[in-house]
Amino acid sequence: MLDGESTFLNADLVLCSDEDIAGFSGGLVEQGFLLLFNGPWEGGPGAYRSVLELDHPADDAHFVPVIENMLAVLEALSGDRRRLWDGLVARELDLGFEAGGATPDRSWRLPQALVARIAAAGLDLTVTIYTRSSDAP
Repeated sequence: MLDGESTFLNADLVLCSDEDIAGFSGGLVEQGFLLLFNGPWEGGPGAYRSVLELDHPADDAHFVPVIENMLAVLEALSGDRRRLWDGLVARELDLGFEAGGATPDRSWRLPQALVARIAAAGLDLTVTIYTRSSDAP
């Protein structure tokens, strides 16, 4: 990433439940997810929260593929894992972008078919814009 450019950083999967979901999150880790947080949570739906993401380079070329890969794992859930997924009180796909001042305007397009897959998975869609610190390299 060039200094001052805006870019895609990550796609976090945020899961909320009334019950501990460490086992469910561990199953996602076995399928390639990175576990960023799992535990009790205050201030949102459910008493427990897990935050996961798929490892990938933070660059625009991986914007759509990382979402597609994440959805492929979620769409393949079956049996008890599917029941646990369906029982979550909240499911969110949080797309993170870093805003750089050198880029006048940037757009990242989500194809309609991908939006439909996100909705079919029962995911709310959030966009988080991170501002680059003036002392960041």
